[in-house]
Amino acid sequence: MDFLFFLFPANESPEGRWLRTGDQFTGCIVQVERHGLELAGRIIALPEAMGRAGWIEGDLKWRNIELAGGSWRLQDARKYFDPKTNTVTAVDYRTYFLSIGALDHMRLHTKAGPFFPDQRWVRYKS
Repeated sequence: MDFLFFLFPANESPEGRWLRTGDQFTGCIVQVERHGLELAGRIIALPEAMGRAGWIEGDLKWRNIELAGGSWRLQDARKYFDPKTNTVTAVDYRTYFLSIGALDHMRLHTKAGPFFPDQRWVRYKS
């Protein structure tokens, strides 16, 4: 029932640390910081499953994070890993909406509403 966190989404900046939850990449931590005029997110910790898929700490995970027309958008990096050769064969970016809800929950979703997300995150408090 975590959709209740998004009935009244917050329009705050996504700057800070975010922990991925609820899927095979649970445990990934992304640090969102301002670099000049741009917000970007780099991986600062990753679960073993991401390492096996070709990800490393320091990889740029999110770029072009911006508030556009009242909603946040970003480009999320995707890696295509070939287990036969043990190499990343391609990298591309998928555009997502980013919604921050109550109690520091965040969702990445392709539809305008955050109720059927592709990714779930919570603010990481170390």
